[in-house]
Amino acid sequence: DSVNSLDRGMKQYISLSIKRAASFSHACYKNISSDFAARALPANAVELLGHTYLSDNYSNVTKKIISKVGRNLHNQRNHPLWLIKERVKDHFYKQYLVRSRNPLFSVYDDLSPVVTVEQNFDRLLIPQDHLSRKKGDNYYLNHTHMLRAHTSAHQWDLIHAGLDAFLVVGDVYRRDQVDSTHYPIFHQMEGVRLFSSHELFSNVSDGENCCLFEQGHRISHKQEVHTMEAAKLVEYNLKMTLTKLVAHLFGDGLKIRWVDCYFPFTHPSFEMEINFQGEWMEVLGCGVMEQQLVNSAGAENKIGWAFGLGLERLAMILYGIPDIRFFWCQDERFLKQFNVLHIDQSVQFQNKEIRCIKSMDLGFWNFQFARLWRRQESAIVRGSCCACRWSAPHPAGFGGYTYPVEVTEDRGDSAGVRGNCNPPSSAGLTAFPESCGAGWSSNGPPKKNFHPDKNVQRKLRK
Repeated sequence: DSVNSLDRGMKQYISLSIKRAASFSHACYKNISSDFAARALPANAVELLGHTYLSDNYSNVTKKIISKVGRNLHNQRNHPLWLIKERVKDHFYKQYLVRSRNPLFSVYDDLSPVVTVEQNFDRLLIPQDHLSRKKGDNYYLNHTHMLRAHTSAHQWDLIHAGLDAFLVVGDVYRRDQVDSTHYPIFHQMEGVRLFSSHELFSNVSDGENCCLFEQGHRISHKQEVHTMEAAKLVEYNLKMTLTKLVAHLFGDGLKIRWVDCYFPFTHPSFEMEINFQGEWMEVLGCGVMEQQLVNSAGAENKIGWAFGLGLERLAMILYGIPDIRFFWCQDERFLKQFNVLHIDQSVQFQNKEIRCIKSMDLGFWNFQFARLWRRQESAIVRGSCCACRWSAPHPAGFGGYTYPVEVTEDRGDSAGVRGNCNPPSSAGLTAFPESCGAGWSSNGPPKKNFHPDKNVQRKLRK
């Protein structure tokens, strides 16, 4: 009896435990479902780097671009862009020290590429009607947030935080056609240095009687609020700083020239060009910072300079990389060439047999285009398209067919890109040549605005 009583007690205990577990599980399930529902993104939203941005009529960032946010090539060890960043950083760390022998310049290379429109334009004094604000030239998440178009977007915040000398490195985004020298994502380094009156005039005879500011007139050499002495000393310091930098990167004896130019946030403004292997090349832009920008950031008693350079441009020149798209290549034969023991080690890129495969969706088709295509013996893809998905309409008008076209690009082959196309016979498109290609770019106009009859056929006939 005692055994039976114990069995009954155990059964009741187990039954009660199961009910409690089921009740707890149901409660947890309800909570999890509620939390998940709260986190579910609206249909008109984009999630990027842990933040959600509601889309509007300004939103134009594409999934392909979003997929590359966070790659941070400049922070990938032994990547050519990382090597350039480290070489520049090493130069500034060693060349410019404070009294405690610590580096004067601080470096920020992991700031989020998502900025406000105010940060990217307004704080840099870029006019509302300036061409650089155009929706067709930028990647907007919505009307208030965007992917930064330049690292200058962080100038105001860092000065406002109390910094006087800093470098900012990061990926920047601009809508552009894709070719060997243009890509919608590239990497910049921004440099800023501010001077107090004591710092600027400390090595000048009778410097205690010199002033940073005056109420004058704006001319080509200075701003209306700067004295000529202050403007010229800042300009001299800027040019000497950058001359030493390129000498460190390219070696002594390099020919340099300065070209006057215009930037909304500096005046006077300059572009530096170097003569490399007999050819003049622009490598960076710079200038004396607009005092209105400096004042608004809280440094009213200081004057300064700023510069911005492209890491890809320097890496292509220094390492002999012929195509900007190589920087996104994950082929080990590319990356291992930059696995060097020291950042200053000389590297000359060898591109034999290296193929970087990408994918792109060509979402247009028509039979007139198909007939024209049959008449072509071959076609060349001139763009970044290397693996395509072609869409052909159903003959009866119901839906369509989608089939792959594998296209391999040899970067060392000046002839271009070729591939084989085998469409399904049911699509009525069987008489295709072996070589196929197209001239549409995923970074060009929207597909709905792309007219094969007018654009592609004209190019193919030519």
